[in-house]
Amino acid sequence: MPEMDGYELARRIRGLENDGSQKTVLLAFTANTAARGSRRVHAAGMDDVLTKPIELKDLKAKLEQWLPAAAEADTETASHRSPSASWRARP
Repeated sequence: MPEMDGYELARRIRGLENDGSQKTVLLAFTANTAARGSRRVHAAGMDDVLTKPIELKDLKAKLEQWLPAAAEADTETASHRSPSASWRARP
């Protein structure tokens, strides 16, 4: 990002949430696999971190972990979908 990095963005989002509004789930996407990088992510106010390269199954697992209501809704919706409408990568 040209004007700020992800750490600063997370700090600003968390600063806006001090008004008692619902907490936004913030996931970091980073190539830094060192524990120091993970501490920096959490210190900035992010909830979790995924390291690059990211596989779709890993992203899906994190989203289901942090957004359980969305995962439950997806499970309910999936039972009503046809196989041709299932979630998949588009060309």
